[in-house]
Amino acid sequence: MMAQETLAPNLTADLFAGLAFAFDFPGESHVRVDPCNQLLVALVRASDRDSEMAAWLDRLTAVLPEQEEVSSRLPGLRREFQRLFELPSPVVLPYESAWVTPNDSPGVFSSGIAASYREAGLCQSPDFRDLSDHVCLELELLAHLSRRTECNPGGKNEADRFRTEHLDRWLPGFLGAVESRSEDDYYRLAAGLGQALLFAAKGRDR
Repeated sequence: MMAQETLAPNLTADLFAGLAFAFDFPGESHVRVDPCNQLLVALVRASDRDSEMAAWLDRLTAVLPEQEEVSSRLPGLRREFQRLFELPSPVVLPYESAWVTPNDSPGVFSSGIAASYREAGLCQSPDFRDLSDHVCLELELLAHLSRRTECNPGGKNEADRFRTEHLDRWLPGFLGAVESRSEDDYYRLAAGLGQALLFAAKGRDR
């Protein structure tokens, strides 16, 4: 059985937050066994409850370098991040607008997404200088809404609504492109995990 059908909502939220971390600009915590490695921590917690997540944890630890190789691994991951996602010529655009409304101005689309953040009581950090429909921000919002839904189990499932109205429309294509076009096992792994989580969420909707 897939993780989204078996894991507690807070663990599912942690996994989506871990994916947001994985697709952010890499720091040392991305390439080491570290309490700040949000994807690793989320998988460790989830693996106690779900054998599939334990398998994903094994795959992640397999691509993390030994301690003495961390400093040499990070530059390569950053180069791959820049090749994949950064302007002016990214291999895979990390914005909802690029997948849903490619002929429209991204600024117009992202202003609508920004309203979703305000409704959730969130605001974009000034340190994150990018469009509001960036994959990291949308995954962080999904994680936040998942936690809020857990605190109000009898209320409206805001996380499922945001996912179906936004992420389901473009994230599978984005993740599939990353999985097929990345030259780094780290990003292929993160994309595969994201596909598994979304597939499980859609299965739960049925």
